[in-house]
Amino acid sequence: MTAFKQELENWRPRSSAIKTLLQRWRDDDRAEDIWRKVAKAAGANLTPSEFIHLVARTAMAARALPARIKRQKLETAATRAGLGAQIFEAFASDKSNLELAEILEEAAWQLRFREQFTMLDNYPQGARSRSQTSQSRRAFSLALSDFFKERCNKWMDNEAGVLLEIAFGPQGDDISQEVRDYRRRRQKVGD
Repeated sequence: MTAFKQELENWRPRSSAIKTLLQRWRDDDRAEDIWRKVAKAAGANLTPSEFIHLVARTAMAARALPARIKRQKLETAATRAGLGAQIFEAFASDKSNLELAEILEEAAWQLRFREQFTMLDNYPQGARSRSQTSQSRRAFSLALSDFFKERCNKWMDNEAGVLLEIAFGPQGDDISQEVRDYRRRRQKVGD
């Protein structure tokens, strides 16, 4: 057994989802090849343990994205409803224009605060999509692409695609193309 496979075997996470991911990774014939390519590109500063933990954390965060987006929408709707009621009451009252302005400024501050400090800040730019079925895949793919570009100085679409398939299952014929498409769409939106 190689050092990388041994590291996969030795990690004992509490999460059943991570255990399942690690088992799929151990069982995949491409796992060692992916690690060798990533380790070579990243150099000596990337350990098997660090890489495994990164992929597992990224997969779990990506799986949580649709629920976090839903929660953010519900919280935002509740904030808007509460602020709407306060604003309506203020306008229906005998408050002066200055008092109304203060109420509106406070409402604007609350909306800006909610937007600025969402639980979505740690996701890569472009991870959110209209399609809930692809949000997790997209977030995982973009996060790995960003990691590879930063640590390895190249995108490594094939490797990201294999890890995407291990983490979320196959989808379509060309998993590397799926990774490239997510990244290119993000670049088009960002330009």
